[in-house]
Amino acid sequence: MIRFVLALLVILTISLFPQLTPLQRFQDINAVRAILVSNNRILAATDRNILLTSTDSGVTWDEITNDLLQGINRFIAAGNSLIFGCGGNGKIIRSTDNGLTWQQLPSNTSANLFSITPVSQDHLFACGAVGTVIRSTDGGATWNVTIHGDNNLNDISFSSPLNGWIAGDNATILRTTDGGNSWSTIQVTTSGFDLAVLTLYSDTMVTIFGRNGKVLASTNGGRDWKNEVQAYYMSGDTVIAAWHKSRDSVLFADDGGSIVLCVIRPDTIFCNKYGGQTPAFGKYLTAYKTADNWFYVAGVGPSIARAYNKSTAWEQLQLTTKGIELWNLRFADGNVGIACGKIPDVSFWTRGFVFTTTDGGQRWKQSVDIRPLLNVHTISPQRLTMISHALWFSGDSGRTWERQYSAGTYLNDVIFLDSNNAYLINFVEFPGPYDIKSRLYRTTNGGTSWTLIRQTSEYWYVEILAGSGGLVWIRDRTRSLVMVSKDHGYNINAYHNLHGGNLVGGLALQRGYMAFSSGAISFTADAGISWTTTYTSPGSYLNGGSKSIDGKSIVVGNNGKIIATTNSGQTWQELNSGITDHLTSVALLPDLSYVVGTVSGEFYKGDPPGIFTGVEDEITKVPVEFTLGNYPNPFNGSTVIHFTLPADSECRLEVFSPVGSRVFATDIKGVKGTNSYNFDASSLNSGVYLYRLTAVEKVLTGKMILLK
Repeated sequence: MIRFVLALLVILTISLFPQLTPLQRFQDINAVRAILVSNNRILAATDRNILLTSTDSGVTWDEITNDLLQGINRFIAAGNSLIFGCGGNGKIIRSTDNGLTWQQLPSNTSANLFSITPVSQDHLFACGAVGTVIRSTDGGATWNVTIHGDNNLNDISFSSPLNGWIAGDNATILRTTDGGNSWSTIQVTTSGFDLAVLTLYSDTMVTIFGRNGKVLASTNGGRDWKNEVQAYYMSGDTVIAAWHKSRDSVLFADDGGSIVLCVIRPDTIFCNKYGGQTPAFGKYLTAYKTADNWFYVAGVGPSIARAYNKSTAWEQLQLTTKGIELWNLRFADGNVGIACGKIPDVSFWTRGFVFTTTDGGQRWKQSVDIRPLLNVHTISPQRLTMISHALWFSGDSGRTWERQYSAGTYLNDVIFLDSNNAYLINFVEFPGPYDIKSRLYRTTNGGTSWTLIRQTSEYWYVEILAGSGGLVWIRDRTRSLVMVSKDHGYNINAYHNLHGGNLVGGLALQRGYMAFSSGAISFTADAGISWTTTYTSPGSYLNGGSKSIDGKSIVVGNNGKIIATTNSGQTWQELNSGITDHLTSVALLPDLSYVVGTVSGEFYKGDPPGIFTGVEDEITKVPVEFTLGNYPNPFNGSTVIHFTLPADSECRLEVFSPVGSRVFATDIKGVKGTNSYNFDASSLNSGVYLYRLTAVEKVLTGKMILLK
């Protein structure tokens, strides 16, 4: 009895510790909300109580943890290492040592403060929600609060000690000419636009930007205004910062990372792209321009990038892929890896991203932004491939790519067995009723030239696996048909109708397998001549499979599913991931540890499973009956929470804010099997929320990211 109790405690203890751990250093941070460069130090305020700092232009980063740093919206430098910040709940903070230590100042308001500006080191203003303006004349020690209407006031700036401007929602413009003692409302002909950012060149030259690219400009101190909507060159949909370049020209940044030049003429305003590129795809929330013309943009991820003046190249200082669906993760060794990424609900045919790493996945770089993006592979640490209708090679870990023209176009996939031998399948875009639809090619010289092996007017060659000795498995997904060849594809030795869905992984050898997105895996012991189903999970989705090392492979799927084999797919065992995220891809590393990617853009690392090392993973003995997850994640507005129950049960669903307060609760009558609940978060602010489901005397929690 004692042994049984101890064994049960061991199993329960193991179940409390997830097998997967976050791989990237700042993966627990969701966004940078404010950025500043002061005395060669980069300061990036995050959505947590963490300040990221760098003194070597972003090569290395330190973390400063302080509860005062939670919820900061804006930083401003006031000279001599003096920095002020403003944020939620009326927060005003000050640093006198260039951001190393901070103290909170009493602001006398609980309003969310969006912008802060110094007239001098002692004279400061800030503005925020519901018409709030606060003023200090003693370096922030005390503040006076005034209210100006009920619109949110988003930005404030002074061109001289007496002349200042405020821009706010619903076309609100306020002006002072007496140093802030009084503010007057400036009427403009436009209305309904939320004005977000302003920049001043002089007391008379004022430019104000609406969130959507609306430009208001005055050359005579607000008596007359020109206005245009100049969104054509924006890659995002919200203006986040602006700076005067000269009297008649203004630069602004949007949340897609574009820098746009606006030229103000007496009769018109026109814009043009400034620089040749945008940074890696992302949602940027803040931007900063230094006096020596370095541009910094930062936002969700956290992501930070910089570029010099009109440079065509953005340098990625920090890049996490949150918000990007990760697929087709591959590693050439323990360090060099590659993955495909895409925007949720946007096809890879429309737009795709290639990410690469050289340090085992701790830091990733966006290599290319391309369409379509069909697949990526690793041939060796020195050679990567990308399929985008055409075949591309990289010999420098994804920094540059060279197109291989001999491979032709309209490729579906390429499989390299080693640096010389590979197979390629392509398709004809618009074949006639009896025309050739697909072709199979082979190379023995690394892709320098390709030999046509076979072509067909009957089948679509969509997916391919290949092994040694000329073994090739070709799949026509439209028919769930697998064609088996043992002589490089010259002859077909067998045809099989296996399972439906996409081919997500496999091993083409004498003993091998094919894994399908429909939740089934087929195994062969005779190189594909005959097949048996060795794994099936009705209602589950499998998304990605790893390469095989001595018969050991891993396949991952939705709701944190991980299954593994040690005998080339003949039997499978479920592993505990410890998370409910949808896992999209997996790479098995040489030491039998593994990396997984998720549909929400996160990378996790797993230790070598016990079944791979001979140490049995006790938790696999616990049947998986109670699951929880949500999709999409991240989401904007609403998300569907999915859960499965082993029996009918009354359920309690609760949602908790980033600071731990409960923001939602409801009772649900759950039924045995699959359940779902549509969660409406339209009234909540952006952030990371935890949700908890209590049912059948068990509790599961999940994490969801709301981005607005």
